[in-house]
Amino acid sequence: MNDHTPPLELWIQDVQSYLYKVLRVSMEPAGFKFDKDNYSFHRKFGKNIQEFGFFFINQFPLNYRVSFVLQIRNKTVREMKSSFFDHIQKTNFRLSSMVIFLYDFMREMPYMEPVRDFILYTNNDLFQAGDSIARILRERALPLCDELTSIADIDNYFSHHPCWSVNTLNLDNIVSELIVARLNAKREYEELYLQLASALDKKIDDKLIDPSSREVIQSCYSYFKRKILA
Repeated sequence: MNDHTPPLELWIQDVQSYLYKVLRVSMEPAGFKFDKDNYSFHRKFGKNIQEFGFFFINQFPLNYRVSFVLQIRNKTVREMKSSFFDHIQKTNFRLSSMVIFLYDFMREMPYMEPVRDFILYTNNDLFQAGDSIARILRERALPLCDELTSIADIDNYFSHHPCWSVNTLNLDNIVSELIVARLNAKREYEELYLQLASALDKKIDDKLIDPSSREVIQSCYSYFKRKILA
């Protein structure tokens, strides 16, 4: 922070109010409704629920932090995922078909330096964060939502972005890719599993993801390989 730059002299509610005014310009025309209690925007799209959830960390008087996550929820994938996690008695999981954080979007935008959240020290930081988030939503996140309206769409995204689910370092995304591929039945299931398992092993070796993920993925592959899907 520049010592000559005035610090952020706003309460967290003021920060949230400003960002809402900036974000609604893009979100409302796209059919997203704002939930004030959860500070999220969501819309229903067929069997999907698409939701942008925003996170605010209040470190006043030092700074605030803001970030967001997009969750795509398909009813069929949700049911399949729930049955698998019940089978292995795992409780700390998401039922979303895809979980995409701010950082994941920024990794695919070469003119932006990826960050996990925006740190707000000054009013100018707030303005820049609002502009950056609005641009990410407008140029990347909202168009992606329009492309992810069915199981086939989600599987197609995974297929055209090999190992994307592993690169997010998110176990829920990796499990979702195996489930969606099995449901859509357009890809060679065992070949996909071996590809994901190999990529996952490298992340584990680099200590980027918990080693227990290997067993979960193996169990997921075996569980859905045996399961007869209607």
